Amino acid sequence: MAWNSENNRSTWIGFFCLILGFSRILFISLQSEYVNGWDGYYYVMQIHSWFTHGHLQSLDYSLIYPYFGFIHFFIPDYEFGHKFGTALLGGILIWSSYHLTRAITPKLISILVPIFLIFSPTCTYFLLQFPKNTLGLIFLILMIKGLLTKNQTLTFLFIILSLLTHRVTGLLALVLFGITMIRHVSLKIVIPVVMVTVGLSLLPGILHISDFERLTGQFQVVPQFSLLSFNNTLELDTLWRLELILISIIIGIILFQKIIVGHSLNPKRILLLSTSLILLFPFYVFEAGSLGFRLFLLAPAFLLILIVMEIDLNQGAISFLSGLLLILSLFSMQSYKSQLDPPNQQFELIANRLTTDYSTDDYPIVIARKSLAEMIIYKTDFDALNWSPPHNANHSRILRIVNGIEYFDFKKHLNLDEMASLNKLSLGYYAIPEETWNKFILKIAQAKDHKLMNKIASEGNPIENRPLYLTRGKLNKWKN
Repeated sequence: MAWNSENNRSTWIGFFCLILGFSRILFISLQSEYVNGWDGYYYVMQIHSWFTHGHLQSLDYSLIYPYFGFIHFFIPDYEFGHKFGTALLGGILIWSSYHLTRAITPKLISILVPIFLIFSPTCTYFLLQFPKNTLGLIFLILMIKGLLTKNQTLTFLFIILSLLTHRVTGLLALVLFGITMIRHVSLKIVIPVVMVTVGLSLLPGILHISDFERLTGQFQVVPQFSLLSFNNTLELDTLWRLELILISIIIGIILFQKIIVGHSLNPKRILLLSTSLILLFPFYVFEAGSLGFRLFLLAPAFLLILIVMEIDLNQGAISFLSGLLLILSLFSMQSYKSQLDPPNQQFELIANRLTTDYSTDDYPIVIARKSLAEMIIYKTDFDALNWSPPHNANHSRILRIVNGIEYFDFKKHLNLDEMASLNKLSLGYYAIPEETWNKFILKIAQAKDHKLMNKIASEGNPIENRPLYLTRGKLNKWKN
C-alpha cells in the first residue's frame, strides 16, 4: 500500500509522541529505586511468582500479565522491567490517542491531544498508578477508532482485548458498542460479541455478573464535580491545578457548543459525549481508588478529542501551544511526588524484619495492608493478603501487621501475656498474632471504644473479609 506524504507525516508524528511519552514516564520512574504506584508491587509480585513458581500468586486472567511477562524475557530485573513496561504503555497510550484523533479530524490541531497528554500530570499519575487500566484504555481507544471507521474486525478484536485486560474498560467498551449499534444493529458482530463475552465471564478477572457487587456504595445522591473532588483528594502542585482549570475550561466550551450553539450530534460526537458523561458522572462517590476516581482519570483524553472537533486554530497558534506544552512538560514531571507512592523503603525494611523475627513454619500467612502485603510476597517466602482471614481459618498460624496504632492503644486493651506477643517492626508498624488481634478487637468492641476502631479502619488495616467477587477462582490460602 503506497503511503502519501500526509500519512508519512502522521506516522512520524505518532512515533515522535510515543517516544517522548515513553521517555518522560521512564525518567520519572527512575527517580525512585522502587516501583511506582500502590499497585506497582502487585504486578511485580505476580510476574515474579509466574517465572519463579510457574503460576501467578493470585489467579487472574488479564493481558497485563503476558505483557509484563514478555517484557521480562528481555529485561530480567523485575522492578526495572515494570518501570520500562509501564513507560512503554504510556507511549503507546499517547500514540493511540493521536491516531484516534486523526481518524476523527485530519486537522493539524489533532497534534494537541498527544502533546497535552505528554504534559498532563493527571495522565502521568494514571500511567504510573494503574498500568492495567492503561492497557485497557489503549484497547478501548482503538475499539472506538474501529467503531468510527466502521471496521468491524478491529472493533470486535479490541472489545475482546478490553474484556481480557480490565473489567472497567471492558464494560465501557461494551456500553459504547451498544450505544453505537443501537441505531444500526449488525447481528454479524453483535452475536459474536455477546457469545464471547459470556464465555470469557467464566474466567477469574474477566467481567462477570458478580462484579456488579463492586458498584455497591459507589453512588451518592448529592452531586459532585470530579475535577474539584480530585483536587480535594490528592495534594496537587500549581501546574497540576492549572491542568484541572484547563480541563474545566474545555468542559465549559464543550457545553457551550452543545447547549448554546447547538451543534448537530453526529455519531462521532455522540460516542465521545457518551464516553465523557459516563466518566464524569456527578453522582459517583469520589475518593482515592473509588470507581468515580478511576473513571475520572480516563476522561482527559476523550475531552481533548472532543475539543479539537469544536475549535480550529491556525498553524502558528498550534505550533505555539505545542511548544509551550512541551516546555511545561519538563516542569510538570515534578508534579508526581514520592508522597503519591507507598513508603516502599519502609515496607522493604519490614519485610526484612519478618524474615529475621519469624518463621514461615510458624506463620505461613501474614495479614497486612495493600502494597506491604505484596512487598512481603515478592521479597520473602511468606504468603500475605490484605484482607481479614475467614473465620474457619487456622488463626494460630496467621500473623498480622498493624499500622497506625500506638503502643499505649494495645496496652489499654491487652494483658501482659498478650502484650508480650507484640513486636515493633518499624515506626508505626507492629506484628501481632491473629489470635491476639482478635482478642484486641473484641475488647475494643466491648469497651465501645469507637474512636480507636475508627482509627484502625482509617489507617488501612485489613478488617473486612475478601468479597465474593474477588474470591471467585482464587487459590485457597486458608488450608490448616
